[in-house]
Amino acid sequence: MAENKYGELTKTLLKIGQIMIESGAETSRAEDTMKRIAIKAGIRKLDVYTTLTGIVIGINEVDRTGVVQIYRRATNMEKVVAINDLSRQFTEGKITFDQLKAGVQNVDHYVPDFQWWLKAVAAFIISGGLMMLFSPSTANWEDFIPAGCIGTIGFLISFFLHRFYQMQFISDFVASMVIGFLAVTALKLHLIISFQGVIIGSVMPLVPGIIIMNGLRDMISGHLLAGFARSIEAVLTFVFIGAGVGLVLRFFG
Repeated sequence: MAENKYGELTKTLLKIGQIMIESGAETSRAEDTMKRIAIKAGIRKLDVYTTLTGIVIGINEVDRTGVVQIYRRATNMEKVVAINDLSRQFTEGKITFDQLKAGVQNVDHYVPDFQWWLKAVAAFIISGGLMMLFSPSTANWEDFIPAGCIGTIGFLISFFLHRFYQMQFISDFVASMVIGFLAVTALKLHLIISFQGVIIGSVMPLVPGIIIMNGLRDMISGHLLAGFARSIEAVLTFVFIGAGVGLVLRFFG
């Protein structure tokens, strides 16, 4: 591989790792993907150090290193799947390195996330369904639609605040306050029966389930720093969600 090819390989590997971490992939998956591609490209050993805020790689045989910072993180499994597909095709020899590089750029710029309205529908179903699961025996289907509506409103507030202002914890705090206020209002207007079930179901779309699982997987696979950081992020999210609901109940409940 020519010298300029090593430079292109380094940039491509860093971009792959960046996309995967930004899209919600666990650290071990991102590192494994970069290493497999490097081996297929002719690199005997690739050193990778990945955190939630940056990636460092080193190709010792040509004395080349690369660093990229990660400024944002979200959940976009479509991008993770697209990168995995490109990685498999390259390692199996179905596409060339130039095709891989072009494919990675296409994923970075053109692969969309799920539409906001589709996420809202999912939030409605999750809120209503989990309300039925966690409600006491006195609850019935009359609370399904109110819980779904309250959960959807809370999710959309968190979603758009995070999209436009990049304030993850504050957006969850504001959304949980709105959820608490709407639940209290619905109870006083006799629109719901199980207040506890509606609250629990409505905040579920805000719960960082993927972050929790990825944190556990990172720690199990030996990436203690990344796993601990993800766990702290999940705990802080729980704290802000609970604080938002608790603040409303303290003054309006």
